[in-house]
Parts: sequence; structure tokens; C-alpha cells
Amino acid sequence: MDERMGIKALTYPVPEHANNLAWSLGGITAVAFVILLVTGIYITQFYAPIPEDANQSVRDLVTDVWLGSFARALHFWAAQAMFVLALLHLLRVFFHASYKKPREGNWVVGAAMFLLTFLAVFTGTVLKWDQEGYEARIHNLDVAELLGGAGIWFTDKLTDRISILLRLFNAHVVIVPGLIVLLFVWHALLIKRHRIPRIPRSRCRPSSRPSRSPPTSGAWPHSDSSCSGCCRCSACWCRPWSDQRRSKGSRSPVRCGCSGGSSRWRNGSGSHPSHGSSRASSD
Repeated sequence: MDERMGIKALTYPVPEHANNLAWSLGGITAVAFVILLVTGIYITQFYAPIPEDANQSVRDLVTDVWLGSFARALHFWAAQAMFVLALLHLLRVFFHASYKKPREGNWVVGAAMFLLTFLAVFTGTVLKWDQEGYEARIHNLDVAELLGGAGIWFTDKLTDRISILLRLFNAHVVIVPGLIVLLFVWHALLIKRHRIPRIPRSRCRPSSRPSRSPPTSGAWPHSDSSCSGCCRCSACWCRPWSDQRRSKGSRSPVRCGCSGGSSRWRNGSGSHPSHGSSRASSD
């Protein structure tokens, strides 16, 4: 059944470190959006986007409609949850550096979705058409003034036949959710293409496998310009450059063991280890 419907084509591997709440904030935000869609479809059946009847229709929804109060409350709290979760998701992506190459485009798409979420919350506040909604409409006009000619859509100057309330209603139930759905599909496809990123590492760490000849120079090398390219990989490990038996007083060169990682010699004096080995042999 899954193969016939092509559902398996949407799957992608999830690494172990992503199986927690912090890395699931995007999915939880999507769940909140689905709840908003379902409850919003129910609420719009009883809402009148006319300035003279808007507030009264909201009151009738709460008092006279079956499950109207529950649907409106669930719609309100799902909107708050979606906004907060989207913000936390952006912060998680930022602090884990998941926005870096090759995922810059997905970061821009996610930021645009967050902006649309804010617009959805704002337009929904106006639709109540109470004191708070009226004040939000004034802020709407202030934003239009800041945008200049591009903000004419947010004012009554665009047309005399359709009220600003009806146009904000259309934006709230059609334009903004439609754009969010399109960007969400794009967002999901980019995640499938680039996969979930690994957790970045700022330092090279020793391998968990035992080494024949552990380095005698002390601490493992820190991440620097010579191995910063490989230390972003969560599988980065450092090991001795050579497995040959070393003399007791010699210092061992160490390199980063990632594939493609460049060498970094650590022998205490800053010189190439061949100098120390030749001196030891002459002694």
C-alpha cells in the first residue's frame, strides 16, 4: 500500500541524536498548524467578516454553536503554541549551526514561514473586531504607512467596495495558510535532500578504540585551522600518526583521523618529528 501511494518516497533516515524533543520542534509546529487548519475550517462556518456583524458572530460562536467555545479556544492556543514552537525551532537551528552550507536555503524558507506565522496571529487578532482587534487594525495602518506605496493593500485606499476586515479575513484563511503550506512542502523536500545535520564538534576527541601506542605528549590537539574542516563531523577522532613502537623519551606526532583531514604535528618544540627521531637515533 505504501509503495503504491509513494509514501515511502517521503521517508529519510533520522540519526540517533535527533530523537529528542529539541530536534522535534519543527514536527510539533507542523502538528499545531494542522490543528489550526481543522479548527479554522469549523470556525469560519459561523464567522461573518463584516464590520457590523463580526464581533457578534464571535460571541454567537462561543454561546450558541455546538463545540464553538472549545473550537475557538483550541484555535487560539494552537496559534500561540505554533508561534512559540516556531521561534524555539529557529533558535535550535541557529545554536546548532544547522543553517550553514548546504542548508542556507532551508534557513531562509524557515524564516519566511516564521514571518507568515506572525502575520497569521496578527490578522486573527483583528478578526475578533473587539477593542484589541481595533487597536491591532491601527497598528496595521501604521505598518502600511511605513511601507509607503507597497502598503496600500493594508489600507482602505485599495478599494471602497471591500472593507479592510474582509481583506484581512481573506489573508488569514487563504493567503497566509496557503503560503505556509507551499513553503512547508519546500522545507520538507530540502530536509529530505540534505538530511538532518550532525551535531557540530568544536574539538577533536580521542577515538573510543584502543590505540597501540598512545601519544606521550599529553593532551590531544585542539581544533584549529588544520583540522577545522573535519572537526565539524560528529565522527571525528584523533589517533597516532604511526603505529610503530616509539622510544620512551620521544614525542609522537598526532593527526586528525577523519577522512580528508589534514595532519597536525605535535612534538612540543614545533619542529617536524623527523628531527626528534634523528636526534634519538644519533644518541
